[in-house]
Amino acid sequence: MFAWHVEDHYLYSINYHHCGASKTWYGIPGQAALQFEKVVKEHVYTHDIISTDGEDGAFDVLLGKTTLFPPNILLEHDVPFYKAVQKPGEFVVTFLRAYHAGFSHGFNCGDVNFAIGDWFPLGAIASRRYALLNRMPLLPHEELLCKEAMLLYTSLELEDSEYSSADLDSHQCIKTSFVKLMRFQHRARWSLMKSGLG
Repeated sequence: MFAWHVEDHYLYSINYHHCGASKTWYGIPGQAALQFEKVVKEHVYTHDIISTDGEDGAFDVLLGKTTLFPPNILLEHDVPFYKAVQKPGEFVVTFLRAYHAGFSHGFNCGDVNFAIGDWFPLGAIASRRYALLNRMPLLPHEELLCKEAMLLYTSLELEDSEYSSADLDSHQCIKTSFVKLMRFQHRARWSLMKSGLG
């Protein structure tokens, strides 16, 4: 079984089923993640399980990847979810911030996380949530963003190629995320200088 969870830092995941028994998957669309967390907090967990107040309480426990409950609870509270049965030779892709759970019908293997440009805004949110919960980030989000921004700058400067609309959307996500990071860094340095600590 794999407990209800979202991929680390809200990454995508792709699972290719190489061989073996089927897997049953239950998935929540990423835009329903907060609704899912609210239902889990109010209808699955007891108050002694949640150690953090506010909306991050359920997220903190869910990060432990130990929460199992039947999807009918989601159905009762109007949280959208989908079911899929994965067979050998098939892929299952989970999208950004998409909670999922399931079980294997026997032995099988596969699993990889990945990111493309549209992940960076959600990666920043995940990093902030990790920091608020005093959890060590598993990825250097800021470093990855800076490297990707430099690669994008170099490629746009050197090439005169045409890009697909998906590439342009990805480029825009990287640019916007990078600008937000630089503004945050600037405000943080300014605050430190004003306080006399910088």
